[in-house]
Amino acid sequence: MLQPQISGFVIDDEEAIADAIAAMLTANGYATTPFYSPAAAIDALSDTIPDFVITDFLMPEMDGLTLAGNIIQKNPKCRVIVLSGNLSAMEAHPDRHRFSVLRKPLRLSAILAAVQREMNFDADRELPEES
Repeated sequence: MLQPQISGFVIDDEEAIADAIAAMLTANGYATTPFYSPAAAIDALSDTIPDFVITDFLMPEMDGLTLAGNIIQKNPKCRVIVLSGNLSAMEAHPDRHRFSVLRKPLRLSAILAAVQREMNFDADRELPEES
């Protein structure tokens, strides 16, 4: 039986960053979709519930932790990685302890390692079978 492909959202208001991260993860076997606004990612939840989310923390319309909370309501097993260059703002957020945080600037290899770590964290998680 084939292992179902793990899916993820990458959300960053800087399109080049979202595209680069999504392309790297796709090249490493993850079904990854980039979004350039939290609203677009939330709209996509009606069609797709991701296994993981990588999101920038500071974005114009909504911070990444609020966005992640919305996604986790739809999929409580979703793993969330927040990218932030401002750790002091992250520390003040009431939901900060629920998510992994990577400090910017960072290398794409660090993001891949974080996704691999998060997706292996719960080896018993249930994924839908491919038909």
